[in-house]
Amino acid sequence: MEINCLSQSRETKSIFEGIPKHIVAIAIAIAITYCFGWLVKNWNTGFVTEKVKISSHYLESNLFWIEPALAIVLIIIFHIITRLVRRSKKGGMAIASGMFFYSPNHDKGSIEKGEKFLREKSIECSPIYTMGATGWNTFSDKSSPLYTSLESCHEAQIILFSPISNNLEKRAQDVNQDANEYRNEICKSINYLTALRTKGVIPERIKLKVYNSYPGWKYIFIQPYVWVQYYSPNHHVKNTPVYMYENVPNGIYRHLLDQFLKRWNSHWLCPYNFDNKKIEFIDKDGKIYKQESIEQLLIDAIK
Repeated sequence: MEINCLSQSRETKSIFEGIPKHIVAIAIAIAITYCFGWLVKNWNTGFVTEKVKISSHYLESNLFWIEPALAIVLIIIFHIITRLVRRSKKGGMAIASGMFFYSPNHDKGSIEKGEKFLREKSIECSPIYTMGATGWNTFSDKSSPLYTSLESCHEAQIILFSPISNNLEKRAQDVNQDANEYRNEICKSINYLTALRTKGVIPERIKLKVYNSYPGWKYIFIQPYVWVQYYSPNHHVKNTPVYMYENVPNGIYRHLLDQFLKRWNSHWLCPYNFDNKKIEFIDKDGKIYKQESIEQLLIDAIK
């Protein structure tokens, strides 16, 4: 299954962002060049030779502390260069894998930066594939980054945490949230998807499946990008690091997409039937062997 989307280029930094650093570097280069030129022209003048004698006398008189200080400076420079080389290698590996964005999500500003990218890049993207927990902060709340995108999206395949999962109370407890409130967020997302199906010409453009296991990874695919986060047992996913990858040759994007589609087609996921409001359990042959109604949960979520 291929993803088709309007052509979108990678978000680039402003061309003015690096100007202050460049100006400083140019100024230092000019100053060094000027000083070197002046010394070359005046190296045998009385002024220069006198300063050299004074400097030589000062160095000879203070070798006991200048030598250790110089050694320390050289060690520090060596460590800085070593670290820069390591970072350069790691940066090269990250670029080769397609990673172009990382955020620790430790503050409001970094969280909003990533969500802004999702909001802007997903507007004209179709289809959208996403796997998460409640979906509330991803697409069903009006302030969520994919809220508008799903309305215009021609196809969406969505995987959510099952509202009747035995692991739901454990997850709610881990993020210090009431279990009923956590369940209601899932049901609100399902109600939102149901409403979207009635707006479109083709209701089947919105597909939903749920899983019963404890949440693991969060994926959002908006061609040619994928958003990746880990559901830490101790933190809300909104506050865990974000990694974004672009679809590049031999990168990780294609592998992650294959994993998503493999899971989507797995019998371990339970399709949600929007017509009868039931979660369907299927066997390895794709046959339904059990159905669970969540209609009352959906009604309670609206209240």
